[in-house]
Amino acid sequence: MTEKLLKFLIYEKEVLAELIRLAEEQQKALVKFDMNRLEKITELQERAAITLKDAEDGRIRFLIAWLGINRKDAHSLRLSSLEHHFKGEDVLKIRFLRKELSKMFAQIREINSTNRVLVYRASRTVTQIITAFSNGRNVVCNVTI
Repeated sequence: MTEKLLKFLIYEKEVLAELIRLAEEQQKALVKFDMNRLEKITELQERAAITLKDAEDGRIRFLIAWLGINRKDAHSLRLSSLEHHFKGEDVLKIRFLRKELSKMFAQIREINSTNRVLVYRASRTVTQIITAFSNGRNVVCNVTI
């Protein structure tokens, strides 16, 4: 049973790695203001997020069946609290996965935070440019906006 949980966690780690890669690509596209690339990345991010959610749901269902707990308790379980179910080398694997997942979550939070700042700054810049062109009359280059 512990091997199945490890498989779930390894799969979630792989999907999270893909989300990190996409967030890094998104950051580059934001800096270059490559709208076509941003659109493609956003689609891929949405698919990966759905895949991650499905994987998490599978892991939660497995924990409910394995441990005989309810959904709320399964959601709130921490990997450190599951270590006593593992033996030998599997304990080392679960500890390693716990540390790796923690690092990855921190990494994606940081990248997403930077991306939000980039989006905000781009939005403000576009607003300022339109304001400068319109001279307060909602007209840009003789076109009413």
